Amino acid sequence: MKQQYKGTHTFDVASRTITLLGIEILPERLLLVVNSTVGFVYHNFAADPNADITISGGNTVIVFPQYKDCDAHRATDALSIFYDDGVDLGQLIQTESDETQVLLTDFKTEVKSEFDATQTLLQTEFDETQTLLTDFKTEVKSEFAETQTLLQNEFDATQTLLTDFKTEVKGEFDATQTLLQAEFDATQTLLSDFKTEAKAESDATQTLLQTEFDQTQTLLSDFKTEAKAESDATQTLLGNKLPDPVAGRIPVETLGKYEPTNNVAVNMSYGSFGMSQVVFSKAGTTLKTLNMNYDTQGNLVSVIPT
Repeated sequence: MKQQYKGTHTFDVASRTITLLGIEILPERLLLVVNSTVGFVYHNFAADPNADITISGGNTVIVFPQYKDCDAHRATDALSIFYDDGVDLGQLIQTESDETQVLLTDFKTEVKSEFDATQTLLQTEFDETQTLLTDFKTEVKSEFAETQTLLQNEFDATQTLLTDFKTEVKGEFDATQTLLQAEFDATQTLLSDFKTEAKAESDATQTLLQTEFDQTQTLLSDFKTEAKAESDATQTLLGNKLPDPVAGRIPVETLGKYEPTNNVAVNMSYGSFGMSQVVFSKAGTTLKTLNMNYDTQGNLVSVIPT
């Protein structure tokens, strides 16, 4: 059978020798030796003359004819070497087929034996399982019947309890409804009485507030009248008192423009002996300020305007 040599080799270009290490190939079985790097054929079993092939020390030695010009080749060039390993492929296949048939027959016999044993074991286990299943079904049937009876009894008892509970709830519901209706009616009566009482108190409060309002209006009117009178008296007093202190300093005839009738506000400050300052202002603006000075006996000695 044709093979490609994949082992180790040496290439002595000078002696035209290639040595295949670790393999013995008969001359008639060395098929082709090619330098793949340069594309040069060193040996071809179908051509003549061919290389001289010998076996030495477990190696195959290939020496090329002299006419093969390989002086320019290198020992590191890649070589492709093919040979026939002497194995008859048909015979090999037949031998392997015969061995396979024997192995297959033995395997089938072993499998058949194991299959029979497995079948016997499975049949035994199946029979035992069937027996257990029958016993289990009988037991389950018995327990099911008992469970059904128990559930029916509990259902009947539950139904009775539910009927009693519904009757009791209905009674309590009716009593609650009656109680709620009575409380609602009582609440309605209390609410009506409260509204009547609140209306009466509201009317009394309104009357009281109106009376107090009328009294307050009267007091306010009296207060305004009294305040007006005091203001007039103050103005008269100022008219009587101021001319003398300011005579010769501020012409009396100029004080008219500071009177309240001209929308002038008068603010007076007092010290230990009497009036100490008078400020005349209009619309927030100071028009005139009069400062009064007294001696140690409390006599007004001067009025200084600013």
